[in-house]
Amino acid sequence: DSVPEADRRWVEPSLRPLVGLVSEDVALADRREELQAGWRVFLEALAEQRPLVVVIDDLQWADDGLLEFVDGLVDLVEGVPLLVVCCARPELLERRPGWGGGKRNALTVSLGPLAEVEIARLVESLLGRDPADADLRANVVELAAGNPLYAEELVRMRTSGGDLSGLPDTVLGIVTARVDLLPDAEKELLRGAALMGGVRWCVGPEAAS
Repeated sequence: DSVPEADRRWVEPSLRPLVGLVSEDVALADRREELQAGWRVFLEALAEQRPLVVVIDDLQWADDGLLEFVDGLVDLVEGVPLLVVCCARPELLERRPGWGGGKRNALTVSLGPLAEVEIARLVESLLGRDPADADLRANVVELAAGNPLYAEELVRMRTSGGDLSGLPDTVLGIVTARVDLLPDAEKELLRGAALMGGVRWCVGPEAAS
């Protein structure tokens, strides 16, 4: 209801691809300008009603079209309270060195690895202070190398019933170990989705996994 009635007819179809409601044979690249105009109108309409924060994570995986849209959004949208927060790995700037730079309404903050004392504090908050786990905590701190995602994924692995006697040395290794703990039906679903590629949407009990 945030979009004016006169605009809904063309804005709504532009939002459908964002939630996977589009046929695979539709050439979205040919409609890029139309789609992005619809996204902008929709975000402006939401921000006109109340302050809006848009958070985009793992932007390093975005295609060029989405990068261009987000990069230009702060210049195109004016007069409404809109904050766009983008999180990305350094690979984004290796791919697009000038992305997000030199804009009057943009700020870039680079975050390095956590210091050892900081990652140790995080690991302790996640695993607890049980003296019996002292060696485990020390091992996690060493393997994490300042990467908080490693510690968080390790805790998820532990709560899923994973064996922590031999810790994987990468985040990917931990995620792989967690996948191994899934029931056979859910592993088969993931295997099929990986073979098909692209974005897949699940409706039903499988979606909870």
